[in-house]
Parts: sequence; C-alpha cells; structure tokens
Amino acid sequence: MANAGGAGWWHGWPVPGLVLVAMLLAGCTATDPLYRPAERLYTAEPEPDYAAYLSGARRHLQEYTVAVDGFDRERQIEWRMPFERAPAAHCDPSETTGLLLIHGLADTPFIFRDLADRLAARCVRVRAILLPGHGTRPGDLVTAESAHWLEAARVHARGLSEQVDRLYVGGHSLGGAIATVLALEDPSVQGLVAFAPAWELAGLRDVLWLGTLAEPFIDFIEREPEPNPVKYESLAVNTGDEMGEMLGRVQSELEARPSIDDLPLLLVATEADSVIDLDYLQRNFRERFTHPDSHMLVYRDTREPLPSWWQSRRMSERMAWLPEHRIVEMSHQSLPVGAGNPLYGMDGLIRHCLEPNGVSREECLARDPQSIRYAAYRGEAERTGRYLTSRLTWNPHFDDLVERVARLLDAR
Repeated sequence: MANAGGAGWWHGWPVPGLVLVAMLLAGCTATDPLYRPAERLYTAEPEPDYAAYLSGARRHLQEYTVAVDGFDRERQIEWRMPFERAPAAHCDPSETTGLLLIHGLADTPFIFRDLADRLAARCVRVRAILLPGHGTRPGDLVTAESAHWLEAARVHARGLSEQVDRLYVGGHSLGGAIATVLALEDPSVQGLVAFAPAWELAGLRDVLWLGTLAEPFIDFIEREPEPNPVKYESLAVNTGDEMGEMLGRVQSELEARPSIDDLPLLLVATEADSVIDLDYLQRNFRERFTHPDSHMLVYRDTREPLPSWWQSRRMSERMAWLPEHRIVEMSHQSLPVGAGNPLYGMDGLIRHCLEPNGVSREECLARDPQSIRYAAYRGEAERTGRYLTSRLTWNPHFDDLVERVARLLDAR
C-alpha cells in the first residue's frame, strides 16, 4: 500500500496504466463485505451533544464494522471510536482551552490518542472526531463525500466552542486540510495545528481527475490486505474525486488570504513525506502565515545543509536519521504518534512490516526484524536496495512535539 494518510495510493502508477486497470476490471463488483458500502454513513447532527454523538457512533460501529483478522472485534471498535479527553482534575475551570482534532483519509481518531492524553494532563479539553465513511470498512469510502467531512468538522467545532473559552483546531493529512479551512473561515478559532496537512499532494494533483474516469467501472483501484485494525489500507476510486474537492477548497481559502497575521499556526512536516508536497507547505507558511507565533517544525537529516527556503527564526529542525532506532527517515504516518503507542509505538503490535517497501508483507515478516529499517514509503523504484525498509509509525521526538503544541495552545 503506497499511502498511509492521503491519496498516495496512486504513487508509482502512470495514468495510462491506471486507465488500463480500470478497463480490465470493468464490471467487477465487491463480494467481500469489507469492500461493500454499508447501508448508511454516520454523520454528526446539526447541533451535537457530544455524549450522544459518541453513543451513536458506538452503535454505528457495532452494527457496520467489518473487523480485520487477528484482533478482537470489540477491541477494534474501541480503538476506532471518536473520543474526548477532559482536562485533568488539577486544572483551573475558570479559563478553558479546547482542541478539535481531525484524522486523515482512511484513518481513525486512534492516531491522536497519545497527543490527546498528554494535552489533557496540561488542561486542554481534546475531542477527536470520526469522519463519515471511516472506521467501519473500506467499502464505506465508495460513498463518502468531502462535503460531509467538512460539515462534520464544522458541527463539532461549534459544539466544542460552546464548552470552552478558547477554541483551537488541528488535523493530520486530510484532517489538516479540513482544520485549515475551519480556521480560516471561523474567526473564533484561536490557532491551528497541522500535521502534514493535505494542502497539496506530492506529484498526484494532476491525476485526481482519474477518479471521475474510473468510477463507472470499478470501486477500488486496488484491494489491499487489511492487517491494520485502525486504518484502511484499500482506498476507493471515489476518494480521488473527494480529495480533489478538498484540495481545491483549502487552496482557495489560502489564496484568498495573502497575509494570515491573525492566526497562529504550528505546521509539522517531514522532508521525506511521500504523500504531501513539502514545497507547497513551506511556501505558504513563509508567505502567508505571518503571525509572530507561527512556527514550522521539519523532520529531516540534519547532516545535510539546510534548504534554501529555511527561515531560522520561524523554523526548527529535528533529526530524522536515527540509527539507534533503525530509523532512516520520518514518515507521513508517524508524526503525531508516541513511542508507547500500543499499536504503532516502539514495541507496538502492528509496527513491524505494516507497510514494507518493495516486498510483500509476507516476505517482510519472513526477514529478521533486526534487519529492517524504518522510513517513509517511497515505492520500490526509489529504494536503494541496501536494506529493507518498512513504514515508520511513531515519532521518536514526540515529547518535543507535545511541548510545541502545548506552547501554541498556551497549555501549562
């Protein structure tokens, strides 16, 4: 699978090849329930009571989840659930801060559990929502719509704003794009936290139109094995259209604001990102996000010279080449995840060979684990062949990341 958080599932496919695949598979229908859409998607009510939303989400997941092999079904549902973390008992209730977190494409709120736990201990009320079409089965992305994703985020931003004095929004990948739209359209939002936001994709923007071309013939470009209990590995053709819609929306919002001097932004990115266009991110950060508290954190190999676009006062770097952890580079997937995460962390249940480069998962699992390095996903053609790499799933600089997010939120 070429993408863990965005539309990178077309990575490495030439457009004619994709069209040929669509034509060859025309008329095929999904028989496995994993790939069939459920009868309905779960969406937020116009004015949600968050407790009622959580109850409804649990009922929906219990009814429509198709569990993956290897994990208890109820445990999978619990992992995929939206959640809230209330401020710790010692916190002063007189001035409250809230952060709404929005996950990426094919993902679930699980990716934010580590961050939410740490911020709640620092007196932040954190809510993480489940986007429509996610958390149940890959087939639900066949009918998911970007308009529903954006509206769900708006509804929950309004709901959280009524519970706190200061509202912040944040997101990862697709969720980062949605959070950016929310922050730019709503002046009540006090700040934005964006983890590799999908403002632009790495080399894929020009082929998003393929979704429209292929949809009459097939629902999925590829149906991947599903070893991950908290994230889809298969992505529907429909997501090309919907990602294209979100890219257009966020870029329009950015281009309408030559100088965003009233919104502090913490932008987190990795130089090795295989999904997001880093050049587009840094250019918009430098040129548009001019608030004095805005900052960009980049994970990179610090043995290499700084890029020409670097702004020392407003940008920080952290080393991405960490041989003591067999880490070659930081991945798109790894940014908001702590070392102790039970699935993705240093000793996580599914970290090993979750998304290997250039070999099948079975071939990877047959190797000595100590021979595997961890990196971004780049595709077989871009690997050097010196060693086997698999997708890095956790952030070795997580403590530093928490400090930076807390600083933006003024959370002590």
